Amino acid sequence: MLRIKLTKKGRAAARFKQEVGARVEAANAEIGRQFARNTAQVAREQLPTGGWFSIYREAIDFFESPDGKQWAAAGLWPQSFSTFPGDSTIVEFAGTSPVARVMAARNPWPMDSIPAVTGGYRATAKTKHGSPSELDHHRDRISGVLATVKLELAEAGVVLAPGTFPIIAGTVYADIAWFALRLEHGLGGLPRIPVWARTFAQLKREATQWAAAARPTVEPILNGASTRSPIPAMPDALLRAIRAHRG
Repeated sequence: MLRIKLTKKGRAAARFKQEVGARVEAANAEIGRQFARNTAQVAREQLPTGGWFSIYREAIDFFESPDGKQWAAAGLWPQSFSTFPGDSTIVEFAGTSPVARVMAARNPWPMDSIPAVTGGYRATAKTKHGSPSELDHHRDRISGVLATVKLELAEAGVVLAPGTFPIIAGTVYADIAWFALRLEHGLGGLPRIPVWARTFAQLKREATQWAAAARPTVEPILNGASTRSPIPAMPDALLRAIRAHRG
């Protein structure tokens, strides 16, 4: 019969092996974090500024999963409603309040066709980039029902504020995934800027250099002289989306 007894020396060796394994795992995660940061920076550099381009640029940021092994960019990005360009933005309302239901029943809305109300809309909304032809189509559609909408809003208890800029007091999300897809393929009246195709091509070309650049932060982790600094956690909704995609 073979018996194995773990001595104090053996336990120390096991602890050391475990600690070294944890350091290697943390170092690998740090390299991944550096790659995610570099990838985001390269992607942002592909973009011009102004309007939806600036919104997209700001939204390109990677979140890290709790285990430090996955990174992802959010497809929806919270943004102030006043940030969106009125001549190229389509709005979809959501919510269960009487006012939100009135607006949601006529989704989608051209941003510049939304009737302003005192105090703003207390509703959640999602915004999308719209082409000039899409905006014109929805303006024509809304113009036919706008008088009815204003009556229903008044019945729901709000006061119209004509001549002022519409405000959404609830959370407003920019549909970044929608804009990214359009821009990547030149759809919806946008120029074709294949941001991610170019970015990942550069990643493949420069992966060795990126890994070498991470050495100053990785080596202290391997040596046990430092640990990885905490960063904002990945939103639960994004983590669930990754898990669902992986099945």
